[in-house]
Order: sequence, then structure tokens, then C-alpha cells
Amino acid sequence: MAIVEAAFIPKITAELVRVAKEAASVYGMGGIAAVKELQVQHIENMAAILQEMYTACTKTEQRRLFDLYKKLPVVIEKKDEAEDRLLAIWLSESFEKSKFISETTFDNLLKVTQRGLLEGLNEEGMAKLIQETQEGLATWRAKTIARTETHRAIMQSQHEITKSMDLPPHAREWVSAGVRARDAHRDVDGQKRLPDTPFDVGKEKLMYPGAPGGSVANVANCRCIVAESFEDEDIAEAQ
Repeated sequence: MAIVEAAFIPKITAELVRVAKEAASVYGMGGIAAVKELQVQHIENMAAILQEMYTACTKTEQRRLFDLYKKLPVVIEKKDEAEDRLLAIWLSESFEKSKFISETTFDNLLKVTQRGLLEGLNEEGMAKLIQETQEGLATWRAKTIARTETHRAIMQSQHEITKSMDLPPHAREWVSAGVRARDAHRDVDGQKRLPDTPFDVGKEKLMYPGAPGGSVANVANCRCIVAESFEDEDIAEAQ
């Protein structure tokens, strides 16, 4: 996760910085309406970055899982089917997630321009405020996006790929990220479930850490993982 995440933080940062610079540039020629027109390109650019990142997660996790279980008597003929299904999911989700990211970007821009208007800034002052505040946020936002989305993609890939493998009976165990994990995730550490049964995380049911449908409080910046166990006692506990 850390390797893929680190590879894409600069790309996301660059896109957020690009939007800040363009927003500062066009504000003087058309105000917030001109800034809003940048959103279409922002969505397309972020979708392309996320699609590439999700695909890297799928291929990375596929290599890891097949190397991990290569000594088990498993049938892996459905490997390509699992990868194709995941790539189709990422095609859709990268666009939907990029729309959400762009909405946050332009909400931030709107708040900045409202602040500038209250302060009575001229066009030059407004452009400077837009660029400075948005570029200041770029690295922090890029890290959060990369961390959250890489984690989700790795966990979803693990779930889909292991389902496609004819693994022996096994349990899945939630492993929290240690002392830095949020309370709900520390509480669920060690919880065991059968492959098609979700974990009980706080008041939510999550099939795996970072699962779609989980609240922001449960999935943002999560580092928990799932481990498969083939031990009889763990399988019994999961039932």
C-alpha cells in the first residue's frame, strides 16, 4: 500500500496545484463562474489518476495473493475473470470518486473567494489568496486521497481475488492498525468472520476495511487489514 500510495501522491498533488493556479488566473477574467468552468477538466484528470492508481493496486495485490497461496491446492483459473471485474469496477468508481473530490476542491475555492470578498480584496489580491490557500492544502489533501483510496482498492482487490480462488475453508480476521487505530477499529481487532460475512465495526457492517458504503469516520485514512486463517479454531469462531 505504501509503495503505490507514495507513487501517486505527487500526481494528485500536481493536479490540485494546477487547479489552484488556473483558478487564480481565471478569477480576474470572470469571477467564480469562470473558476467553476475548470471543474470538468479537474474531474477528468482526477479520474485518470485514480483509474491508474486503482489498477496498480489490483495488479499489486494479485501478485501478492498468488505468491502467498501458490503452495496451497487452489484452483486459479478464474484469475483473469477477477481482474477484469475489478478493472470494470475501477472504471466506474474512479469517475464517481473524482466527482466527489472535485466538489470538495470547488467548495474550498468558493469559501476562499467569499472570504476574500468580505476582506475587500481586489482581483490581484483574490488571485493571490486563492493560489496560496489552495496550494497550501494540496499536499495534505493528496496524502489523504492517496492513503484512503489506495487502502480501499487493495482491500477490495484482496476480497474479490480471494473469492475467485478455490481456497480451502477459512476465516477472515480483522487486524487493526495498532495504537493509532480509531477506537471502533481497535475494538474490532481480532474479530473473525467467514468469507461472505461482514465485520461489525461500530454501528456499521463492513465486508473489509475501507469498504464502499462505510462512513468517512470509518474509512478515511484507515490502515487496518484482513488476514485469512485456515486454522480450525478460527473457522469455528467465525461461524
